[in-house]
Amino acid sequence: MSIFSFKNKGTEAKNKPSWFGIMQAKRNNNIYKHTIMVNGKEYTTDIDISPEAIKQYSYNKSSAKYTQIPYNHTRVNIDDFIKTYMSAIPIDLFNDMQNKSMQGFDYYDLPNETIENIKTKRNQQNEFNDKLRQTASLNNKGIEYEKEGKIDKAISVYEENIKIGNPAHHAFKRLMILYRKNNDYENEHRVILRAIEVFPNCQEYSDRLNKVEQLINKILQS
Repeated sequence: MSIFSFKNKGTEAKNKPSWFGIMQAKRNNNIYKHTIMVNGKEYTTDIDISPEAIKQYSYNKSSAKYTQIPYNHTRVNIDDFIKTYMSAIPIDLFNDMQNKSMQGFDYYDLPNETIENIKTKRNQQNEFNDKLRQTASLNNKGIEYEKEGKIDKAISVYEENIKIGNPAHHAFKRLMILYRKNNDYENEHRVILRAIEVFPNCQEYSDRLNKVEQLINKILQS
């Protein structure tokens, strides 16, 4: 059961607590039902606004002054940590930090290993997002170059894209088509091998590899 708080930390509030709701709660065993939205999902929390709970809330607010940090832990500000690492925090930990915040705690003691794991996951997410943006930008350039008939430039940006290795098919497929049109089977072969590295379970590239190898063998035998 949570103590009343006007803040919805790390969440998007659907409706804020109202004094009318609080007065109603006082006539209902001092329990106020507060609804919030977290990542598009609705949660309803029971908030205890009894005098005892309010006293406990005040104590919790200042608890960091009187408690020691456990060994191999770091004390983090709940608001700041959630704001910085929201997408990388495990859901159980996120829920517990939110509950602590609703109880009045401003700080949370986290194992150092947990913090490092969260930071690593966040860095991986950032790296993936950066690659995704770069891939999309290069694909868009390639499409424009093709529309303008600048095939060499299109090939150049698509080649840059497949070096990044983000799992997006467009650059690979366009390079295979463009190299095939130019009868450049060796480069097509190279692109297909790279595609198989990025998409090891995609049968389309394996089939394409067989076909281009047949073409290369015919040329070698002629």
